[in-house]
Amino acid sequence: GAQRSGSNDTGSGNSSESTKKTPMRQVVDVIHRIQWDDDLPTDHFSIGYLDRFVGIIEKPFAAFSWEDLASVDSRTVLAVPKHRFQYVKYRDEIVWDKRVQLDNFFGSRGDGTTISDIIAKHVAQAKQSPATTTPVVAQQAQLAFEEDDDEDDEGEGAGQTQQQQRASHRPGPVRPNFFIGIRVTQPDIVSTARVVQDAIVAGDPRLEDGVLPSTALHVTVGMLRVSNSRDAERVKTVLATNQKHFMALFTASPLRVCGVSDFRGRVVYAVVELSPALQRLNAVLLQSLREAGILTPGNHEAFSPHMTLVKLSRPMCRAMGKSAYIEPALYSQFTGIDFGEQPITELHVCSMTEPKEADGFYVRLASLSLGVEVLVPSLAPALLARLRQLQQRSRISAPTAGDLAACVEDAADVAQHSRLVVTLGELSGSGDDAAGGWRFFQQADNATMTGDPLGCVYVLRGLPGSGKSHVAEALRAHLSATGGAVKICSADEYFTAQGSERDADESPAATAAITGAAAVSYGYSTANIRQAHSYCLDSFMEALNAGVPSVVVDNTHVSRWQYALYLRVAALCGYRARVCHLVCRDAEVARRFSERCQHAVPLPAIMRMMELWEEDRESVALQPAIKPKADLNLEPLLSAASSSGQAQLPYVFYAAVFLSQKSRRHLLAMYAPTHTDTIPVDMHCTLAFMPSEEEALRLPLGETVALRVLGVADDGLNQVAAVTIVGNVTSTNAHPHITLSYTSASTAKHSNDVLAEWAASGKPLESRGELMISGTVGCVVMSQPHDQLSVITDREHLRRALHEAPVTSPPPEVISEDDDSVQLVETLYVYDFDGTLVDTVGPVAGKVLYKKLTGTAWPFPSWLGVPLSLEPPLPVRPGPKMRSFRAHTARPRSKVVVLTGRQEESMFDAVAAVLRDFHVVPSRLICQPYCSPVTADYKQETLVELVHTHPHLKRVVLYDDLPDNLAAFEQLAKRHSRLQWTVLDAATHTEPAKRYKDPLGQFIRHYGSLATSSYRQAAGVCLDFLTEAWRSVLASASPATSKLQSEKVHRRLVIPFGSVVLGRSSDVDVCLVASSAVGLSHMEMMTGLADHLESCGLRRVHRGFSSRCPRVRCTVPLSTHASIDVDVVFAILLPPEFERLVGDDALVPIADLFASIPASDSVSRIALGGPLFAEEVLAVVESKCSARVFATALEAIVLLVRAHNLKANAFHFARTFHYAKLLAQFVASAHADQVATATKLFSHFVKQAAAMGKGKWAKLCRDFVPEVYFPRLTEVLIGTQDLLKRPQDVDYDTFVTLFRPEDPHLPLLDAGFWAQFAVLSAGGSGERPSSVALWKAGLLLEARCGTYVRPLLERGFLFQPDCRASCDHLVPGASHVNSAGSSSGVRLMRFAVHCSNTSLSAKDVLQHDFAPLLTEIGALFPAGQDVVLSFPE
Repeated sequence: GAQRSGSNDTGSGNSSESTKKTPMRQVVDVIHRIQWDDDLPTDHFSIGYLDRFVGIIEKPFAAFSWEDLASVDSRTVLAVPKHRFQYVKYRDEIVWDKRVQLDNFFGSRGDGTTISDIIAKHVAQAKQSPATTTPVVAQQAQLAFEEDDDEDDEGEGAGQTQQQQRASHRPGPVRPNFFIGIRVTQPDIVSTARVVQDAIVAGDPRLEDGVLPSTALHVTVGMLRVSNSRDAERVKTVLATNQKHFMALFTASPLRVCGVSDFRGRVVYAVVELSPALQRLNAVLLQSLREAGILTPGNHEAFSPHMTLVKLSRPMCRAMGKSAYIEPALYSQFTGIDFGEQPITELHVCSMTEPKEADGFYVRLASLSLGVEVLVPSLAPALLARLRQLQQRSRISAPTAGDLAACVEDAADVAQHSRLVVTLGELSGSGDDAAGGWRFFQQADNATMTGDPLGCVYVLRGLPGSGKSHVAEALRAHLSATGGAVKICSADEYFTAQGSERDADESPAATAAITGAAAVSYGYSTANIRQAHSYCLDSFMEALNAGVPSVVVDNTHVSRWQYALYLRVAALCGYRARVCHLVCRDAEVARRFSERCQHAVPLPAIMRMMELWEEDRESVALQPAIKPKADLNLEPLLSAASSSGQAQLPYVFYAAVFLSQKSRRHLLAMYAPTHTDTIPVDMHCTLAFMPSEEEALRLPLGETVALRVLGVADDGLNQVAAVTIVGNVTSTNAHPHITLSYTSASTAKHSNDVLAEWAASGKPLESRGELMISGTVGCVVMSQPHDQLSVITDREHLRRALHEAPVTSPPPEVISEDDDSVQLVETLYVYDFDGTLVDTVGPVAGKVLYKKLTGTAWPFPSWLGVPLSLEPPLPVRPGPKMRSFRAHTARPRSKVVVLTGRQEESMFDAVAAVLRDFHVVPSRLICQPYCSPVTADYKQETLVELVHTHPHLKRVVLYDDLPDNLAAFEQLAKRHSRLQWTVLDAATHTEPAKRYKDPLGQFIRHYGSLATSSYRQAAGVCLDFLTEAWRSVLASASPATSKLQSEKVHRRLVIPFGSVVLGRSSDVDVCLVASSAVGLSHMEMMTGLADHLESCGLRRVHRGFSSRCPRVRCTVPLSTHASIDVDVVFAILLPPEFERLVGDDALVPIADLFASIPASDSVSRIALGGPLFAEEVLAVVESKCSARVFATALEAIVLLVRAHNLKANAFHFARTFHYAKLLAQFVASAHADQVATATKLFSHFVKQAAAMGKGKWAKLCRDFVPEVYFPRLTEVLIGTQDLLKRPQDVDYDTFVTLFRPEDPHLPLLDAGFWAQFAVLSAGGSGERPSSVALWKAGLLLEARCGTYVRPLLERGFLFQPDCRASCDHLVPGASHVNSAGSSSGVRLMRFAVHCSNTSLSAKDVLQHDFAPLLTEIGALFPAGQDVVLSFPE
């Protein structure tokens, strides 16, 4: 019989079976052997894997997670599919390589070598040579050593012997003499580098000569050898040729410098993050140089970008002898330091041998600018047109326009071009800061010009064969029909003989089949791809210069950097830009793309591009045209292009008969869906697509219409039911239908083509009998390109929806608070727990960390269902959305829910404890029941229940970090389109936890307790509201004050102080000022303001009748912000000082006002004492440190004492202003370095405060704080000082531990008991007390409790509040206090009690002494609700 081809071609005569290759062992076998074989140390192995964006990356074996991919968090651990593993290394030798079919691990492929042989070989080599540095590290050390070290060897030949000199002229290895680098000039990086260098030199002064000057800091991209002038010209040509390519590469990719490391102890450097852009720059640059005939010695395969700080030159090594080594201890404290980011605006070709220039940097053979200002001369006509437009629309004056036009026309002045770029950026609406104009064109995400566009740029993205040219031609046809010119720019034009604009990725036949166009010749060449894209960019700029209103850029654009430059140029020239991508969901769609590809791009290559695809959240998704002559829906792209960032007038997207749920069930019961990818939720029969308003209003909206189902057609992509409409309603579709299901490779619109094909071919429909169904006529209205669709079935509602533009982001307004009986909930905020609200440790990393911290292995088989996973010593950090959670808490007419996949039975208490630790108070905590579906389904079902529970709900905002949950939320939003849904991915805002120069500052920022811009805006609204209220009170008391009408005068009568002026997001303290001529006493002012606030609709208004300082406490409800508590005191000024306050143009110092108050008016002096204290603190802060640093350190102090249960006003613990005063005193005497960051300020302050004796604390707090509390406070500060004593060890997790201690620190419970104040509802009615009464009870308890506590302290009692008890209502049953089963109520306060006097019956004494307080508070509640003191177990 015939032999199989290739089965016996060796000529040996052996059978095919004998020559069959041994199967190569899989990488899984290698991994398992390394894991379980004790003779194979894992730290000697590394694995190279294929990254979707970067290429091959090598990581240590121990860095990978070997658990099932579905069970790990890919955001926090390195979990890679096994098919991406390319090779395995033992030390520096590859022992298994999929790429070349090598297996020297088991010996299944190759010469039979096994891992045992390789280890034995390395052991033998180690005995001969003790050097242990791997080749890659040695290469990088040599590169850094050679980079600019030749200058150190100049003149050395003078001291050499003649024999040595002759030897030096012998041929040797070629060494580089130039390097291409990026100069580092950012002040933050330079100053941090100086700090590290100074520390190293301080530890070893011999290293001073090896310090790289600040003016010479740089990052090397590549090294080269320039031998003559011809080489020099070639280098300049290479740079000029690739300039546009490099400009696009670094649109939004600055250098990130973070951490310190070394090469073999010879070079200490700052670590530069290897971004995909930087790696590509290195590869393209070296390849281009080599192609130009330039030698590139000194460059190695493993590119490791770095910024040299200190290096040992050859002379230094000779002088230091055997000790020529930089000790790691000299810089170990900086291994995690964050230097900052350096924008990449220039590349320099620098000499390594010549002396440095006058500016301290290297002599430059050439420099290449990468800023967009380089393109100004090439864009002169477009820029001049932009300036004319800005002048015509009064955006700039005629002189300014002329001045800027001169900048454009001066082709040689780069500085003028930069000025022009900055100015246009500012006019385009970027500037968050002074550099906003420049940043607008340096960041691709910002380069989406809004307002006054000259035209629109459409950037198309898609895999080869996806149909980009079809979209481009469809755009041309649509836009040309409106009378505007259209230009299509593509790199394919460079390869197309006829210069026609079409997709190089698609075959002529395929293009003709889709578009009907004739095929043209095409000659693609990979070698010319960069020239082709440069040609495309030139063509694009020509179109802008010509004023073409619509420009389409048609390229593959796998990565965002490939089209970022088009966005920058479009924004610079005043064009709006929109990005559109053609969706490729799976391998089957990619296969169809491959079949119609022009130059036979194989399917594996397209799949590789699919893996490398970089998502753009701003891009508009279009479904590809899978079938020939299929229609395209360009509406999403066109509507996005017309959006200017402001609300657009809504329009009717389509009108249809929407099936009832009963009809939908009957239809699917008879015709089961055949494509489970997509089954439409809102099944409908379309009546008209994008009808006019008149056409939509003529429809019988809201009426029920009957439909007769004729049968079903299915072409493998869409399953569609053909119907006829019973009655007078008609459809504009030739074949009325209902889409039942379709695949991910198709769209619902393809259903039209299916029925058209069936009708043309005469195929019979599949019919299973007669079926009558019904639905309601309605219209789908869209007001924004990405809006959720809403169905409207009422004419009046439709008219309003079409003519009322939605209100976006209104400023907060003071509103009337709802009564408890109404309980309107209009906005629902739903937060996930892990990865969203808090950042927890995942299973793989967590088990490793647990063993490291405890010395024992994780004792449980699972992770997420074990409470220990949320308990110390494992860290739980503030998550990416904790800050926004605090902003949403306590908003009127809203509810905040935490919805987690953690199991309810085992994890409810643990999750609630974490929320208590972070003082996070949601309206409700919902955990997943044990017997429930997958998490995404469970969350979807829970949200449906929440929506139905609140009938007045208008908006739902969802935060989650898992794609499955987000997708489920999106589906739910489509089903409940009457609501406004916002689904936000928390993972996109996650930041690394250990890359901060100021870890405390970053922790407090994530914690979210400092003032934000929205809080400051809301506080301003409150102050305005109080100003108007106070003006009304004064005007009603004295008509003469009504003449004080100016806003400036009114605002001077309201003096804020306290937390709000120190930058904390706490309550707002205000001192209201009046003249004694008004004739009102302090009590009359207090009652007058309280009465007026209640008349304005405020329900939470408390009158403080203290004769020492009358005050009003109120809560101001706001429309779009959390309610803000306001504490108001009153001061009376003598008429001269009052006139000075309201009459002078300059602000009057509070100290002057305070000095003018008579000593007899102690109330006014106390009231003005707060503003005076704030003024003094701010004066110190402004002269010595940043206000943000001070506020952060103060917030950290508050968190520290609260974490140790030492912060409670009701028990007269030290208040925030005591700590602020002490902190300000420290700042006044501190050195500049001690207040440079919040971390330093806090650490040094704690050290000083820990050394304070009881007498100093008593002097600070005077008589307000009982001395019995000071020892405990000192103990906490000393423990904190011990934790912070080594600054190099202080990182983000230090503060995670510090503010969430392992011990709850309630030592009184060792020999004491719990006590609590609670409100009970008698008779078991369970009626919850009024929220207003509870609020007032809390204020009264805080104000009066200390009066009763002080005598008890003298009798041997000790009290310690549970500062975490504010969230106890989350735990089932814990919010209710049960007493003999007959009453239930709400806890007001819980605290621990210990009595050292054993002769007393402690509980009886407390009941007796607190009885008057209980009576006073009980008066706030109606009959049947009593305030009690109880003692829970």
